[in-house]
Amino acid sequence: MRSTFVRSILAATAAVALSGGAFAATIINGSFETGVPDPGAFATLDAGSTNVDGWTVGGAGIDYIGSYWFAQDGVRSLDLSALGAGSVSQDLATAIGGRYAVTFFMSGNPEGAPGLKTLIASAGAASQTFTIDASAFSSPNIVWTPFTFNFTATAATTTLTFTSGVDTAFGAALDNVAITAVPEPASWGMLIAGLGLVGYAQRRRSRRSVAA
Repeated sequence: MRSTFVRSILAATAAVALSGGAFAATIINGSFETGVPDPGAFATLDAGSTNVDGWTVGGAGIDYIGSYWFAQDGVRSLDLSALGAGSVSQDLATAIGGRYAVTFFMSGNPEGAPGLKTLIASAGAASQTFTIDASAFSSPNIVWTPFTFNFTATAATTTLTFTSGVDTAFGAALDNVAITAVPEPASWGMLIAGLGLVGYAQRRRSRRSVAA
């Protein structure tokens, strides 16, 4: 009986692991630590630039931030507006039908209006707008807030894009981008059921010990 319960748990755990593994995706240079040139305080990158490894700059360009403010992770981050609203994007290898959670940290350039900074995250046809009030921030000690963006892949390659919603030189700040595959509900159900079986087995063994 005990081996049956153990096999059930192993099967449930494997199902969850395989679900995540089958849909796994990877973001290159999610904290923007590698790129040229060394930005110093900051360096402006124009549309089409690939100077931040793994990312392509779009729109009106971005500012690649070094010492201008403290990054959330490492020493570099991005202001998604140069003189106007810019963007960065990266192509991800995804599994069709795979569900993904993109986590990132957002702040804002406090040196100019508007105080309310806006960022649009998009992947394929999915998009979501995020906002943060940076009016009380001051460089270099800006405040970083974590957010999550969820999407379901409809192609084998999905372009992940972060766009400034502020069309001035003082845009949304971005750092520490990561992605994880979200296991299918059926896989989680198998794991929960397996854990229930373990609890049941433990209770039976306890009762037998007491009876003995």
